[in-house]
Amino acid sequence: MVSVYTHRDYRRPEPGVHRSKQRSHKGGRPLDCFDTLLPDLDSKAGFVAVARLGWNDEYAPDGWDYTTFRQFNDGRPDVVCMCPVPANRP
Repeated sequence: MVSVYTHRDYRRPEPGVHRSKQRSHKGGRPLDCFDTLLPDLDSKAGFVAVARLGWNDEYAPDGWDYTTFRQFNDGRPDVVCMCPVPANRP
């Protein structure tokens, strides 16, 4: 799996936790994410951070909006690598 998204109109409580559990169930591990809201949601789904990479402007995704993500390290969040904790492996 490369990317999993939750549509902005989805109204389920904590949709990201469900997304992370589904990703794991379908075989998606390890995973990495930007250090915005996702590491907390992924940890609730049974993942643990195992590495962290500092932001590098050279590798920013095309169209990255630094203003939208300003609250996360001035729009430059780290990349967090996560793996399921052993007890949660299928």
